[in-house]
Amino acid sequence: MFGSLFDLPQPLRRLLWWSFLITLPFHFTPFLNGLIEGGIYSNYITETYFASLNNFRFNVQTAEWADPWSDPWSDPWSDPPDPSSVDGDDPFYIVQLHHPQHWWERLGLERFDIDVTDDVAMDNIPVDSFASLDALYRRAPRQGQAQPWHHFVYASPSIIHIEGIWLDKWDRAFNELLQYHYANPTPTGAGFHYLSCWRSFLCDIWATRGPALLHFTTESPDPSNKFDELNQRQQIPGYLPVVVRIIEFPLMDPDKPALPPGLFPSHFNQLRSVTSQPQMWQLYKPFNKMTQVMKRLADRCSKAEKQYAETYGRLYKLEIRIQNMLGLENSPWPGLARIPAIALSSGVSQVLGRTWEFVEPRARALRKRYWDKKKNKEPREPLDEGTKWKRDGDEDTKWKRDGEEDTKGKRDGDEDTKWKRDGDGDTRWKRAG
Repeated sequence: MFGSLFDLPQPLRRLLWWSFLITLPFHFTPFLNGLIEGGIYSNYITETYFASLNNFRFNVQTAEWADPWSDPWSDPWSDPPDPSSVDGDDPFYIVQLHHPQHWWERLGLERFDIDVTDDVAMDNIPVDSFASLDALYRRAPRQGQAQPWHHFVYASPSIIHIEGIWLDKWDRAFNELLQYHYANPTPTGAGFHYLSCWRSFLCDIWATRGPALLHFTTESPDPSNKFDELNQRQQIPGYLPVVVRIIEFPLMDPDKPALPPGLFPSHFNQLRSVTSQPQMWQLYKPFNKMTQVMKRLADRCSKAEKQYAETYGRLYKLEIRIQNMLGLENSPWPGLARIPAIALSSGVSQVLGRTWEFVEPRARALRKRYWDKKKNKEPREPLDEGTKWKRDGDEDTKWKRDGEEDTKGKRDGDEDTKWKRDGDGDTRWKRAG
């Protein structure tokens, strides 16, 4: 790449060089901020990875623990129906999604890449593949003119959902939405499910946070469009692929709510604008993991801007000020300068992190082996079945303990406080002054 630049004519090279110098104040701050944001991105990826493993184990254990207590004639207790009314007396019920290995079955969907009946194969499947949104299918309707299937999953930010108690204002709005659609069914005939993002493996892999609505629908591939993502999926006879879109709230774009003029965009109205408009879901692009990760990175950067207001916060404000001065608020150049910086910084952070994971335990072992001997410190070592141990300090605090059958011990101090104990049957004590 750089060799081809040197092959250019000298006037053109000078033009490129002066163009770089002139625009340096503009793209330097995005590049510098991108280096900082790359470290934030690396920390987010690492934390999410370990959190998803812990949450997967937690979700599976919770579901398995609750199954024996479930009613054999109803749904398992691990996925109980949630009352959607405050008093719990009205018949508005939806099912929660808990088990990360069977959540798609609750929606009436099929997956042909995972056999849930094969326990041996299930143990060898990568954990994150259970939350894949690119391998979902639904049986095609018998009638060719049937309407596409639609469904919504509400992702709640609340920690726990208790009957009669709504801990979040968005949960209250969702409760009103369910009551509204009980009297006024959705135009597409969509149903609802509930998902709590607190310690949720699914929310970790989908890189979403409540409140959000996940829209599921069946779509047919377009044979004329070679770049259609659905054409890349495996074609299953008698089944249609399912496409997922994530709609996060609050809706920041004023054009997205599609509310009548003069209607206040309350929490309930925002939710209803998505579920009541039959074509509203088409305003959002299908699920893309990198797009969701970038949203979570933006959330982390917003927090870092406030937490480190004197450093990163000032640099970010300087970048915005320069863009406003040059009238380039909507220009793609800041992103073009930021992306390679994020990739470079996150890559270096990941390499250093993996290197530290390899070096740190070995450095600790070497320190324990050589440094403690240099300081005349003998570390505690297990002796005889791991029950006996000995520690020697200076003369004033020297003591030892042996795990003998009669549990004899001895401690020597100075002459005034010297005493000893013999572990005989009557646990006699003896002290010499």
